Amino acid sequence: MSERQARKDHVCLNCGTTVPLRYCGLCGQENIEPHENFSNIAAHFLVDIFHFDSKFFATTKYLFIRPGFLSKEYSLGKRESYFHPIRMYLFTSALFFFVFFTFFAPGEVKIEANHSAAKAEHQQMENQNSALQSRESNWMFESVRKKMIEISSGGNSDHMLASIIDKFLHKLPYLLFVSLPMYAFYLSLIYRRLKGVFYSDHAVFLIHIYIFTFILLLFIMAMVLLLPRIGVDITWFIFLVLAIYAAVYVYLAMLRFYKQGRVKTLIKFILFNLLSMISLLVLFGLFFAITLMLT
Repeated sequence: MSERQARKDHVCLNCGTTVPLRYCGLCGQENIEPHENFSNIAAHFLVDIFHFDSKFFATTKYLFIRPGFLSKEYSLGKRESYFHPIRMYLFTSALFFFVFFTFFAPGEVKIEANHSAAKAEHQQMENQNSALQSRESNWMFESVRKKMIEISSGGNSDHMLASIIDKFLHKLPYLLFVSLPMYAFYLSLIYRRLKGVFYSDHAVFLIHIYIFTFILLLFIMAMVLLLPRIGVDITWFIFLVLAIYAAVYVYLAMLRFYKQGRVKTLIKFILFNLLSMISLLVLFGLFFAITLMLT
């Protein structure tokens, strides 16, 4: 890209390797004069922006119209033409959670309750204490139980509950990040007899599924925000259609990436989703318990 003057010194400024030509053979850095003017900085910026856009939109196109294609291309080593899956995951997840917490995350939780009702609930939970003594060795269960009693009996329970919900929602990115290697492990078990497919291939396949989900949810959120403004209320219908589309998409992605029969893929698709839903419920409970204990 650059027409800047090459350095006379043939030692790379980045890694110290001898550079016989313009680019370092070890680290790839261009061996040019380190001081550049504003026009060069602006040119680099524009090239990077348009390069990002072209790769991102081309990758997004293949992601939606050819399920499983990008994961297969990555496993075959064809990577330069597409946006890197990890970078795309970070970008789309950051955008999704930014939009979610800006427009959809609940603010103050309003709870219709009075002090006497709170005291009654507190007494009820205390009465159950004797039936739960056998679990006192479970420190996590006890911590959660005591926190729930504290919330129900406190005079400012609505504010505390709102704080807990807010903190829990802000842990969702970590929950999804933890779920990814777990789901990749499930796929490695389900496809353990499939030769030539490694754990990292399963992980990349799931990263592309997560990216697809983030973009689809961004579209749904856009519809939720925009349609009521123009007097159209078909959000539920759009959600239903896209939910069916997402299920079919994941099935087709598994079918084309792992290249097994339709019936066998359908059985593995159902099994994988059952395991994923159970694990997700467990993770939700675990993260919510951790949120309670840290509040």
